[in-house]
Amino acid sequence: MSFDNPRSARSGRPRAVSRAAIVATASRLAADHGLGAVTLRAVGDALGVSPMTIHRTVGGSESLRAALVSAQIGVALAHVRWPENDWRALVETFAWRLRELLYEHPFVLEAHRQSALDGPGAEALVVRIVNSLKDAGLTEKEAVWGYASLHDFVTGHVALMMGRARAEEGRTGAPSGTAALFSNYRDEDERFSGGVLVLVEGLSSLIVRNTSTS
Repeated sequence: MSFDNPRSARSGRPRAVSRAAIVATASRLAADHGLGAVTLRAVGDALGVSPMTIHRTVGGSESLRAALVSAQIGVALAHVRWPENDWRALVETFAWRLRELLYEHPFVLEAHRQSALDGPGAEALVVRIVNSLKDAGLTEKEAVWGYASLHDFVTGHVALMMGRARAEEGRTGAPSGTAALFSNYRDEDERFSGGVLVLVEGLSSLIVRNTSTS
């Protein structure tokens, strides 16, 4: 029978924890409890180390959350085959992949409410989309606005749908008021697809206008 002091395991040099293990643990906490649950102490407790050990590896809580979101974005972008020489296919792929990312990892949307999303390949993708629109015939300002409009539509759509889903939990009965005006068009995928189509056709009209007058 041992009567060793339970603190003896903590004596000496603190146990090192890899950045990958920290990010994976932070991801589980965010998925279960939201981004606000991702703190140095919570991650340290989950890994059996002190908050200072986490801090030495990733920095403060804000840095930890940024590392978490960045890693998730990097994974999401790494497995996408982005269309070449086809601006329509490129922006449509971007819209659907961003929607998928935000639904799969709601904490990414939560983080996005506070700052721009950043991660491996994110900046290069934005530049690729803007350049593709410019090559098709938009001015730089129109191309930037085109990207921003698509991005804002996707993030706004997901935020609205997720918020509405929570509000409607347990609610029964047919929709009423303004919600009933277009009850035949409430399918979420069709609504999203239709919105993307409207934006893409708008960009196409601008491109035709610019190229026909140049």
